Amino acid sequence: MSSGEKSLKYYLEVTFYSIIAIACTIGSLVLLFQSILVGEDKTIEYKEASNIDYKVMLKPNDTYETPYLKKEEGVLFLASLIDTIDFDFDYVFNIEEPTNVDFNYSIYAKLVIADSSSGNTYYEKEYPLIDPKKVSMISSTEKQIHEKFSIDYEYFNGLANDFKMTYAVPTNSNLVVYVKIDKDHKEDNYKFSNGAISSINIPLSEKSINIQLDYNPINDGSEVVEKTNPIMEKNLSFFIVFVAVLLLLFSVYKVIKLIMNGEESAFDKQVSKLLREYDRLIVETPTAIDLNKFNIIEIEQFEELLDVRDNLKLPVIYYCAKKHQVVYFYIKHNDDLYLLVVRASSMGK
Repeated sequence: MSSGEKSLKYYLEVTFYSIIAIACTIGSLVLLFQSILVGEDKTIEYKEASNIDYKVMLKPNDTYETPYLKKEEGVLFLASLIDTIDFDFDYVFNIEEPTNVDFNYSIYAKLVIADSSSGNTYYEKEYPLIDPKKVSMISSTEKQIHEKFSIDYEYFNGLANDFKMTYAVPTNSNLVVYVKIDKDHKEDNYKFSNGAISSINIPLSEKSINIQLDYNPINDGSEVVEKTNPIMEKNLSFFIVFVAVLLLLFSVYKVIKLIMNGEESAFDKQVSKLLREYDRLIVETPTAIDLNKFNIIEIEQFEELLDVRDNLKLPVIYYCAKKHQVVYFYIKHNDDLYLLVVRASSMGK
């Protein structure tokens, strides 16, 4: 094959590295574009609602035929007959799209004793009615929570009455029973408004005809904003872009090298192999040598030149007489020049 001709392998290499370079360029640009693209935030609506049902458990008495009284609008309760109050708490959460959400909730009774005239608080203390709990909604659009709990009305009413009698001050006392629910989206790409509270206010230390329960349920409709996460925030995508850029640079380098240098001939491969394998023994020079000044001893094989080098303990000198065509390997010893000439035209011999 002449120096002007190029083999099929050469064209396949150029095509292969060009395709890799184009693919890496397109892939990197797409990922980088997506990484800086600010997408429109999506609004997702959700609703939550609660309900508390209760029964006022009575002490043994001759007034009522049933052991308890149910919640009814406008019904008053005789404080002297109340033993405990049993609650059924129900909560429902609905959202437009299947979502993973954790619900953390707790139930407390807060005793508040305040001055009846100014409303300033004398005393305030919280009592946990159940330990904090956590439930999860997995890839769903609805979650329900049902919890039963009870308060000892007589106990808390006794605390309020004892305070009033001990300090002889006019007071208004209340027991605020409340359920607090916090929501947490597991993927953290949006946040809920938290602190939803369902509460019941129970007056204490009052005449029996004034006992009434005021109920404030959770009944809220709101929305969350799901933010578009840039792809580059993800480590895997960043790694892919990094590798693609490295492949792109390598492919461009290979294509440029192939085009600039052309296909490496058998001559160039042989010379490169000798220089690589015997690097410690060969000294390269850019200066041409005047062959007329020496007694030329022609060497046929490189191995023979190595034998001369071993005997004379002198370096092998390399000179490129004509790029891609002729190189000299020689050893100078006094007036003798041990010379190996490697020619591209003789590579087939």
